[in-house]
Amino acid sequence: MGVREFANKHPNTISITVAVVGLICVVAITIEIFANRRTYSIKAPDCYFTVDDGQSWFVDSTEKYPPFDHDGQQAVRVYVFQCNSGKKFAGYLERYVTAAKKDLDAGKPLSNAMLRFGREVKRPGESKWTKTGDIAAETKVENITCPDGGSIVEIEPGD
Repeated sequence: MGVREFANKHPNTISITVAVVGLICVVAITIEIFANRRTYSIKAPDCYFTVDDGQSWFVDSTEKYPPFDHDGQQAVRVYVFQCNSGKKFAGYLERYVTAAKKDLDAGKPLSNAMLRFGREVKRPGESKWTKTGDIAAETKVENITCPDGGSIVEIEPGD
């Protein structure tokens, strides 16, 4: 009996065989595609925080909104910079105002106004916090220069 005669006598068997082979091909292709796929971390990046006005800093998740309690002390975010000489230093500190922090801790998105005006910044050693939104005052705080006069770059944990 030839192939054509077998196919004519058993059309259901041929249909099922073709469907199974097709399914096996689709599964094999799918496995091959996913095997070479890159995975991306969904973990929020880390950043630097300080409890001593920028004298020292520690790494924690950006999912913590400053100010927050860290070992019994109030932690705020610190932006760390490095000069050409390799010296690292705290450039400025940042925290959220009470209303913004309350919304963030509750999982609510910040309004545009709160995104712009809901933070405070200051230089290490200064006592007065400057609200964001006052462009001149904010620029004065956030305009960082290297103490030794060289070029400067902001560094992140892991740099």
